[in-house]
Amino acid sequence: LCRQASFALNSFVGHSFEVNELPAKRTGVCAGENNECRVDYFTVNDKDDQIIFIREGIIVEHLDSHAIADKSAADLLLECKSNAKNQLLSSTSDPTSILDDMTSCVQKGIAK
Repeated sequence: LCRQASFALNSFVGHSFEVNELPAKRTGVCAGENNECRVDYFTVNDKDDQIIFIREGIIVEHLDSHAIADKSAADLLLECKSNAKNQLLSSTSDPTSILDDMTSCVQKGIAK
């Protein structure tokens, strides 16, 4: 694959893949240590909507619908928690109001 390319892959649970770096056309060498071609692996799991990113350095990032949802939930909670902490540090708001604002932040984030 070339940079920013994508393609659909039909496979089955448990099927493992190896991702290999190809040598540069101009130099004929790879960018790994001692000019070795880098390799990484991934295995298809039983989750829906799997996405495989091959990051710089031939590093595989394997995401699926559950991982994406978990990350989104963690990011949302972190944002709402940060907002509440800032209110606690810079405001005379009472704790109940801050808790209500945090609840509202989470609810709005889930509704997006």
